[in-house]
Amino acid sequence: MLLQGLLSVMRYAFYVFDVRLGAIAQGEKEMAALFGYSPEEIHALPQSWLSLVHPDDVPIHDQSQKQLMASKDGEVLTKKLRIKHKEGRWEWVTFTRQPHERDEQGHLVSELGVVQITTQQVETIEALKKTKLELRIAQERYARAVRAINDGLWDWNIVTGEDYLSPRGLDLLGYTADELPHLHTTFYELLHPEDRPKVDAALKEHFDHDAPYNMELRLRTKGGEYRWFRSRGCVERDAAGAPVRMVGSIRDITDRSPADDALQGSEQPYRFPADNTDDIVAMNDPQGGRLSISPAYFRTTGWTVEQIKQTDGRMRVHPEDLELVERARNENLAGRATTLEHRIFCSDGSWLWTETHCKPELDEGGKVSRLLVSSHDITERKEAEFGYLRELEFNRALASNTTAFILVLDLTGRVLHINTAVQRRFGYELEEVVGRSVWSVGIMDAKETERSKKRIARLLIGGNNPPIEIRMKTKSGEWLQMEISSTVTRNRDGSPERIIVTGADMTERGRLQREVLRISEREQARIGHDLHDGVGQTLTGVVSLVEALEFSLTGEARKDAARIGELAREAVQEVRRLSHGLSPAAVKHRGLGGALQLLAETVRINFRRPCECEITHAMTALDDEVEAHLFRIAQEAVTNAIRHAQPNTICLHLSRHGEEGLLIIEDDGRGLPKSKAMKASQGIGLRVMQYRAQIIEADVQVLPRKGGGVQVMCRFPIPTPKRQKRKTA
Repeated sequence: MLLQGLLSVMRYAFYVFDVRLGAIAQGEKEMAALFGYSPEEIHALPQSWLSLVHPDDVPIHDQSQKQLMASKDGEVLTKKLRIKHKEGRWEWVTFTRQPHERDEQGHLVSELGVVQITTQQVETIEALKKTKLELRIAQERYARAVRAINDGLWDWNIVTGEDYLSPRGLDLLGYTADELPHLHTTFYELLHPEDRPKVDAALKEHFDHDAPYNMELRLRTKGGEYRWFRSRGCVERDAAGAPVRMVGSIRDITDRSPADDALQGSEQPYRFPADNTDDIVAMNDPQGGRLSISPAYFRTTGWTVEQIKQTDGRMRVHPEDLELVERARNENLAGRATTLEHRIFCSDGSWLWTETHCKPELDEGGKVSRLLVSSHDITERKEAEFGYLRELEFNRALASNTTAFILVLDLTGRVLHINTAVQRRFGYELEEVVGRSVWSVGIMDAKETERSKKRIARLLIGGNNPPIEIRMKTKSGEWLQMEISSTVTRNRDGSPERIIVTGADMTERGRLQREVLRISEREQARIGHDLHDGVGQTLTGVVSLVEALEFSLTGEARKDAARIGELAREAVQEVRRLSHGLSPAAVKHRGLGGALQLLAETVRINFRRPCECEITHAMTALDDEVEAHLFRIAQEAVTNAIRHAQPNTICLHLSRHGEEGLLIIEDDGRGLPKSKAMKASQGIGLRVMQYRAQIIEADVQVLPRKGGGVQVMCRFPIPTPKRQKRKTA
């Protein structure tokens, strides 16, 4: 037990697997606990432990089983695969196994194994691989950047006095690596004597006060001449803050220096007529020196002339844009014009987005003599673009993660996009439906296809298209009850652009509503039975007693008893009508036609209204549930007519037309006012009728009757052998 406890803490478990039984003989409880299960939960899975193996790793498991069966005694096998934890995550697992027992024929009887969860180790290894890859990419990017610039790089070890100068730096001075000692004293030997005091002062300020080290100085080349260089550097310190290392760069600026080549336009050899424009206009030499720059640069960025003289222009370019800028510069030096968008660092810490155009000018020999640059501030445009992209990403995330169904169609009904909810619930991948018409995918039956085409046509001409409930089929053949809404997005000129269809799965709600209706029907039936068997029988007994009492009395008392008997008999009939109206037995025992006849009789007797019932065809093929829903639809329509229309006559018609039945309830009352006709589907009674119709795949319409009044028309399918077979399936 102590060993098992230690193994569980270490995320280990050992087991003995019985090959003949195909089950774990020992250690299954501890092994199951590693993944949050009990042995009983494992056994309840379709394939026991194999059900928890990642689908991609099943071949690994199968191959390992074959290797084990062919292994020799003492041979140790190892396999790595993923097992699903009860909490839903995948755990990397290492199985170490070896043969344990064999029978007399040498066949493997059992194996001994150790299970170890190694998810953390695997993730650590993957993280290391990723880090190495990122480091390699960074090194390659750095190498490309170094190759792309004209600067020499230097690295000074302040503690040891060693100094490194890159191949480009050696080339600028005319030396090879073997010709210059790698010592900092070599730098002072090459430095012009007049520049040594200011270099020492700049280094002291940099070490003591972190002042920027950025200066112009002269270095002696191999040929003996002094050339002007711009030198920049940055110190590194130890834990105590003492300088231990300094790295930097040098650039040959002889052709544009000494330092008095002021950048202000009035001091340049050329003046730009663009000095008063808001765009930044500049002229550069091929070596990167600035020949001229317009005042707009200083107004826009906030920098001064002295500040930009002391820093490299690349330091004011956003790090993410530096490689793009260097690539454009190389294009310019090759004689090609460029246009790019990049960010410039401003003195207040903000970033200025610019669209920069650079055109090289060539000399008589065809070489680039100078670069003409113009930059336009596009910060507001970029912020608007980023805002749009953020909103787009938010909408994309919202559409992808919502449970609502979203389809985007073109104006002909072809699918442009479906969101994740549609893919999950209907079982279609995006590639399966994009470019196909929504009707050819097979998610609607023929009737609903025609109705949906009409709805889209009405939508495109600006018609009203309220939410509706329809039946839609998944890829697996399951029918869903859906509530869908459609809208049109429009172009700036108001023309339709595309159609957005949103929907919600009402299948479960429909199931619950049907269950409520069934419970309601049962409760009404119970009340009807109680009225019939309880109150009805009691009243019948009262009638008998009153009749007996009547025969025993004379005179006025006998007349009173007769009147009481008459009222009691009327009460018995009223209870009978109520019980029949409440109980589906009125339909079950009489059929739909008989139940409609009883409904008409009830109207005539209880409401003193003429009510005709015309049954053209008997509906013998309908099941009890369909007949019950049709009866309730008729009952609701009649009740609405009596309550709201004040009709003189109500008519019920039941007929058959091929595989379709038709139930019509019409009255000659006040009709449906236009204001209410617009909201006909919003009345509770009408919604109940429509819902009952949906349950039995029928269609209910409420229409004005010619000559006045209202006509409720319900078309319903009549089962055929083929339909019955499909419904059963």
